[in-house]
Amino acid sequence: RLGTLMAATGPQWSLYPLLAILAFCTFSLSGLHLFFCLPFHILFLPLLSGIVALLTAFHAIFLRYPNRTDFVLQVIASLVSSLFFFSSALETFCLSKSNDESKSGDICAGVTYRTESLVESCNGFFHRMQGVVLTNANWEIYSVRIFISSCLTALAASELLITTALSFYSAHETKLRIRTFHYQLVLGLVLLLSAFFHWQYCCLYYFVSVPAMAGVLCCLQGAATWYHPSRLSRTLDVIGSFAAIALFSSLLFSMLCALSGVFDWHFSILRHCRWGETTMRGCRRSLHFSYPYFNWELPQIEHEITSIQITIYAFQLLLSLFYFYFSIKATFKLRKPKERNVYFE
Repeated sequence: RLGTLMAATGPQWSLYPLLAILAFCTFSLSGLHLFFCLPFHILFLPLLSGIVALLTAFHAIFLRYPNRTDFVLQVIASLVSSLFFFSSALETFCLSKSNDESKSGDICAGVTYRTESLVESCNGFFHRMQGVVLTNANWEIYSVRIFISSCLTALAASELLITTALSFYSAHETKLRIRTFHYQLVLGLVLLLSAFFHWQYCCLYYFVSVPAMAGVLCCLQGAATWYHPSRLSRTLDVIGSFAAIALFSSLLFSMLCALSGVFDWHFSILRHCRWGETTMRGCRRSLHFSYPYFNWELPQIEHEITSIQITIYAFQLLLSLFYFYFSIKATFKLRKPKERNVYFE
């Protein structure tokens, strides 16, 4: 009864109708996103995010109390909203740049190259209708596209925050026990996924596969604690703490090496950036002749690869901090009988 009361009243419940309103606005703007042929229109992420958020909100509103289905829907909505937010933010950033800047070799040049043919096909289909609408409203298509993309970015950020907050609320109200080993399993899988991009884009020391080894160890830590907590699982957590430090150190040095090429830094320690140079050069050359880079100029290729590498390093640095935190937490956690009903351990 307490769960029903808290779902029908209180600040948490007010987030459901707010999510429904935001989802309806997103769903409505998804048509304009397609009609005006924005770069990522082919992904249909505004439409997908709006539908998932509407289903999540109305399921909770009509049910009026949280359950496991609520939690699953909110987690799915959070994942979709995160993809929607990052794509919309990148789209807005690239649209706000001039045509000359978008072709200067940065990451927006890659977005333009990959979506140019799709945008041209879309414009060919909607060109006459776009002309009628823009002429009658006295608008410029450039301003309209930036306005639509900016609105979708704001909506995506709001949906992401709300669905994430509601996910934790539903997990707490339904007494869903989210333990440290659950986070370790998810974190390990994300590390393994990021390790693929670390290898694909020839990041520094990619042939050592430090992120992949850390991801496997993180999954082993979670699995060992899940199935049979023992001295072995505690030992793995101790090893994982040192592995997280090693991963963070290697990524921080990799970031320093990447930034030294951008800002032309010269430090004696940077000589270690050339370790395994022959292997790195061969990987980089094979990347130059892969899709879509074989038609690009060399400065554009190098600029985009460096931008992607820095993004990968930054993301994996964040993951390594989480990895260290959960490993330390699992190592020094004292389990007492009276604490077995505590949630989010």
